[in-house]
Amino acid sequence: MKNSLGSLRLKIIVVACLWIIPVSGLIWHCYNIQIKRHQELLTKARNRYTTDAAQDGKYGEIFDAEGRVLVGNEPKVTLECSPYSAVYEPYNPMVNRKKSNLPKAQALRKKRRNILAELISKYTTLSKQECWEKLAPFVEIKDGKGNVVRNADGTAKTRPNKYWMICRDMAPKDAEKFRAELLALKELYAPGAGFVFRDIYVRTYPQGKLLANVLGFSDVEKDKIVARSGLEKQFNELMKPEKGKISYERDREGRRLVYGRQSGVAAKDGKNIYLTISEPMQSILEDELDNALAEYDPEKIYAVVVNPETGDILAMGQRPNFNPNDRETFKTGATNFNLSSDTYEPGSVMKPFTIGKAMDEGIISADSRIDCENLSWFYGGRVLRDSSRRCAGNRTINEILMYSSNIGTAKVGLLLGDDKLNQLFDELGLGRRKTGLFYNESSGSRPVLNSRRDKVTPTRVPIGYAVRVTILQLVRAYCAIAGKDGAMPELRLIDRIVDPNTGEETKMPYAPKQQFFRNPQAHAALRQILINVVHDKLGTGKRAAIPGYEVAGKTGTSRKFRPELKGYGEGKNIHYYASFAGFAPARNPRLLMVVTVDHPRKGGNGGGAVAAPIFKRTMERMLRHLNVTPDFVE
Repeated sequence: MKNSLGSLRLKIIVVACLWIIPVSGLIWHCYNIQIKRHQELLTKARNRYTTDAAQDGKYGEIFDAEGRVLVGNEPKVTLECSPYSAVYEPYNPMVNRKKSNLPKAQALRKKRRNILAELISKYTTLSKQECWEKLAPFVEIKDGKGNVVRNADGTAKTRPNKYWMICRDMAPKDAEKFRAELLALKELYAPGAGFVFRDIYVRTYPQGKLLANVLGFSDVEKDKIVARSGLEKQFNELMKPEKGKISYERDREGRRLVYGRQSGVAAKDGKNIYLTISEPMQSILEDELDNALAEYDPEKIYAVVVNPETGDILAMGQRPNFNPNDRETFKTGATNFNLSSDTYEPGSVMKPFTIGKAMDEGIISADSRIDCENLSWFYGGRVLRDSSRRCAGNRTINEILMYSSNIGTAKVGLLLGDDKLNQLFDELGLGRRKTGLFYNESSGSRPVLNSRRDKVTPTRVPIGYAVRVTILQLVRAYCAIAGKDGAMPELRLIDRIVDPNTGEETKMPYAPKQQFFRNPQAHAALRQILINVVHDKLGTGKRAAIPGYEVAGKTGTSRKFRPELKGYGEGKNIHYYASFAGFAPARNPRLLMVVTVDHPRKGGNGGGAVAAPIFKRTMERMLRHLNVTPDFVE
């Protein structure tokens, strides 16, 4: 019995010793895995069941003053393809294994190309034949001159066709349908090979051509938005989003697990811009510009409407223009932003500044008389003419502006003298100082007057010649006449900037005003003269009169300098700028508008005949929209 017990005990000890070695190894292995190599193996595991993905934020949007979207974002999908990878490459292993498989591979490649061409044509505007040609797995190599490079045996050299942008802006629903049909092509090996889907945002312009030249437009290059013009380009950095990066858990098919963990840095949307523009008033202006384009057939039209007290731009437009949603409207010159870049000699709309400055300095009054000669005046070796018999003779300052006398205004300019005239243009920034609203803005040009060297120019600048301005400069200057205190505000287009990520709002400040009129009586007298220009039956601006409202304004008709003629031309070769600048209600202005028509080919060529009616029709509708109380009952 003792022997059997001893034998059993020995067996137990032997078995225990035999188990100690593997158990010890297992414990060591578990320690090694769970503790010593924990971080290393955890990282490897995460790399297998997690993935990183770039996250794109949205570009900032542009709104009008009341929050109506002018430039927005729309989710789209870009569909790209490598024809070589989609058509040719999937069957390379078949040929590599056995050269005799080449005919079978070629047949499969042809069948695959045909099926894919048919599917792509179903979801795009391309025909099946066009898609077949685009899916060519190889393309010919060409030299710098466009000639096909050939091998020694005369055959064309080729390279794999690795890129085809099928569609830049496919609707997400269509992209999902395309992807589903593509992956369902069971007769094809690896049906999704060679195709790439990218989720992007594209710029959308809900208002079409409304304010198009000011807003500008953007393109999509591959999967990036590229700003091309206007505010889109000017504020691109401000509206550009910050990219994010997220890590998420996935299944064996690469699909995101809805219950899995997610981490990373979220993308940030770009900042939103709110303009001072009023969309309803902009619509009115655009409508009237279209009417004017049809009625007068001009080369160009410029128009700006502002609040003269604050300098806030409420509407602005030009012709020609375009629709950023329709590339067929992107004709030569249509996408240019002429409102800020074009300069011109404004003509008689400049006269109120000359007259106003002389009145403010106490040199003349509204009743002062000037000898306006008999329609022609020889001075400084040149002749200056008036076109209307009403301008001839001894005329009051009121009559000089009402009838728009060149001779009378030029003589007032001489009474002011070079220093005061130079000061006038410096204070108003005409032909010299940009408004600072746009990146492509011109500063215009003007001479520094010196009568000792040049006697003619000091008589031309007061009547709007020999000086080139932008319409924005002209609008800003007219605010000094229309404003209650005779001070000129800086123009303002951006009202506020909002960060959509935090809700933080930054209000754009109003710049200090530049005082132009220092004599309130002179300011009031000039305003009354401009009321007479419109409401007197002999005034040049009578076609700008609005029933029920008192309107003040000034017409302008100037010859257009034509570089191709190296001058203004003669007779029927003369082209004109027809302008009108005015405000209403005249005693308590709510709106100021300047409109300039470049070379009207129908309906006349004068500011009173062409520009004044545009002003009248536009302002009448805007005053009604704002529910401005009429000054009197007609």
